Amino acid sequence: MIVCARRRVVPDSLQMIILEKKGYYFYLHQEVYDQAVILIHTYHDTEYLIQKLELGDHNNATLVQWFAEEAPHPLHILAPFLALSERMLPQDMEACCAVLHEMSTSIHFQSYIEQPAAIRKQAKVTGGAGTDQPMAWERFFLMSHPYELVVDTYTLADLHYEEDAVEHEPADTEATSILAGFSRVQEDEATDAHEEGRVSTLAERQQVRKLLESI
Repeated sequence: MIVCARRRVVPDSLQMIILEKKGYYFYLHQEVYDQAVILIHTYHDTEYLIQKLELGDHNNATLVQWFAEEAPHPLHILAPFLALSERMLPQDMEACCAVLHEMSTSIHFQSYIEQPAAIRKQAKVTGGAGTDQPMAWERFFLMSHPYELVVDTYTLADLHYEEDAVEHEPADTEATSILAGFSRVQEDEATDAHEEGRVSTLAERQQVRKLLESI
């Protein structure tokens, strides 16, 4: 599967690779992504691929070059396969990806290019004008999740996690010991003041008793 759109979503499948370039988001199935990576490792650039496919002069030569420059790595290596379409394709990123998507349902890019020319000619390669969005894309977006919604959900969850961590954070033992010591000092001072008060009161009583006895 190859999907291209300006919509940013989170695919429901973990086997989808997400690429981004110039405001477009590209969603490639892991298998297609791996095929593109292997083709780059094997053939290095699109010019060699065009020679390998023995395309010669074709209607979409300008489009192939444009897609190779504008599409993200490693999707750009599939540009020569656009020349397999017998129709003139529009210079539109979504339209080109729609054609490549249709091709990916009928051929294996890596295996196709390794076959002899006689066998390649017998292989049925689909890919229309690319003006309509494939039905598979509609199903893909229906099964995916809006990016903003997913980000907001995880952000809210992180905030709750941080709040819980702060509430259950253990107290600073050093600060606790300092406060405890300060409390003991206050208690000792209060005790001393109380004892002084008792002593002064006893002395006053003794003086009053002596005065009474002298009368």
